[in-house]
Amino acid sequence: MGICFPCFDGGDSYDDNETRESRREQMAAAAMKRQEDTTNRGIKDPASVKRKQEAQKRLEEEENKRARMGGGEGGNLRWNVD
Repeated sequence: MGICFPCFDGGDSYDDNETRESRREQMAAAAMKRQEDTTNRGIKDPASVKRKQEAQKRLEEEENKRARMGGGEGGNLRWNVD
């Protein structure tokens, strides 16, 4: 009688490492695609949304920088002439 299953013959033909790696890569790519689809759901132009978010972030950073430097809209100093 012969061996029915390739996993019983002692070889590594049934459990190929290359197949495992390619399967892992495919699964990782599919997970990334699902994540991007979920992030962009309901948005017609995701690139414009990212540009607007980056512009808003730059504006906030500039405002924080001005606040730390003490400049800006005059701060809390007031001048009264009686």
